[in-house]
Amino acid sequence: MTKPMSLQVFILSSTVLLIGQSGAASAKATKNWSLSLSASINTSLHKSTDIDKQLSSDFSIAPSYKFKNGLKLGSSLSGSKDLLNEREFTLNNSYISLSQSLGSFSGVKVSGIALIHIPLSDYSKNYQQLNTGLMLAPSFAYSLSSIGLERISLSYRPAITRYFHKYTTSLTGGSNTQYSFSNRLGMNFSISDAAYFAFNGSYARSLTYLGNEKDSYSFSSAFGYSPTPNSSIEVGHANGGSPLATNGKDIEIEVFNSRDSSVYMSFGYQY
Repeated sequence: MTKPMSLQVFILSSTVLLIGQSGAASAKATKNWSLSLSASINTSLHKSTDIDKQLSSDFSIAPSYKFKNGLKLGSSLSGSKDLLNEREFTLNNSYISLSQSLGSFSGVKVSGIALIHIPLSDYSKNYQQLNTGLMLAPSFAYSLSSIGLERISLSYRPAITRYFHKYTTSLTGGSNTQYSFSNRLGMNFSISDAAYFAFNGSYARSLTYLGNEKDSYSFSSAFGYSPTPNSSIEVGHANGGSPLATNGKDIEIEVFNSRDSSVYMSFGYQY
């Protein structure tokens, strides 16, 4: 029942541990290492009697270390527990990353991340035969305080990923992805020092070893609150899929769809 999670989406789109980041930053100022823990409950909007109903609980642990020159080394280990049917627990793919702030230019904060994929999920290892993948992604953040909108900030992150598989096709007969190109645009509205609302949209194009293209999109919105500087609670909605309509020709992009949308509640803590 559990769908294989795209690691790229997990890293670039998750906002679970971004709540209360100003407080967390001050808490981490005296040490170079940090450890982020999170847990969430996710459910689709199908009726409980619907065969397509999905209900799961996700867990993650993400250690990181910041060097004196500002370079940050990070990793993550996560898994998902199906709460319906066979109640199977599955590992998600992991990664090792290096990120660095590159400075500010005309009010735009620029940073970059490079990471290597570690295939841990059964789907990636046993069906896709994924060996690894390399991703490069710059990030741009801009506050609208210059025009009087102090509580609103925008972010943009393009990314390119090169995957390395044992075979060009998976064991199920589908073509494996060789390249992925994605764009993510986000808006964050700070309601107060402890609460915020965030909206993110992404569009990606993948290219198989055989030269075939496939597009996908996703939207997410969330309300977050930090009861303490190091803890967070978030409730949100997500939807995404192929932009092509069922006829295979028309473009059909929806922020909400009762068949494909999901809602979640997450809890995070950062040491």
